[in-house]
Amino acid sequence: MFRMTKPYSCMKKITFYLLFLVSTDILFSCSNEKTDEMISESADKQNQIKISGGRGTSFDPYQVTIIVRGYNQSDSLMTEIYAKELNKETVKFSWLDNNSCKITFVQQDDSKRNMNVTFGQDGNSLREE
Repeated sequence: MFRMTKPYSCMKKITFYLLFLVSTDILFSCSNEKTDEMISESADKQNQIKISGGRGTSFDPYQVTIIVRGYNQSDSLMTEIYAKELNKETVKFSWLDNNSCKITFVQQDDSKRNMNVTFGQDGNSLREE
């Protein structure tokens, strides 16, 4: 009769250690990710847009907060952006004049989401194209 108890026991230990390493790696990769706040101002410095975001894992979309400040008013909007990162390459501010700005988000699939911000004394507006 042939017995292989020693190699089988060694194989169980190796498998356990590999599973431990893989699960530890997965656990540490699931940390919350927050972006730096991006701020853009009009040429006359009277109007301002702040963008920040965060996500649970790299597989999740960013939960983005857009804060619009102008004419002594502040408005905010939350939206989901499916981007690899939120940085100066994936978020573009295009000021048309001191009272209007176009924000472009470049998403993972290279599609673009555009949002138009308009500042006015009767209210600020933020709408998606």
